[in-house]
Amino acid sequence: MSFELEVDDSLRKSLRRIVRKQLSNALKELTEPHPGPRDEVVHDARKALKRVRAVLRLVRPVIGENAFQRENHASGTLPGR
Repeated sequence: MSFELEVDDSLRKSLRRIVRKQLSNALKELTEPHPGPRDEVVHDARKALKRVRAVLRLVRPVIGENAFQRENHASGTLPGR
């Protein structure tokens, strides 16, 4: 899986699209039925959240330390933990 920036989109729009897709993937993994073991499902959801946090680290200088810390903390918290 790779992240791709769209030529016709602004950087902001592309990053938002990427983050939304990863959050959608994590939610899908956690809410939809899967034939495999539950630990694999949770692992895949956590990987999607790690990709969101990677994007946050890339934009950290632009969004500022407070916004980064808030969003980084939110993206690292799984429901029920």
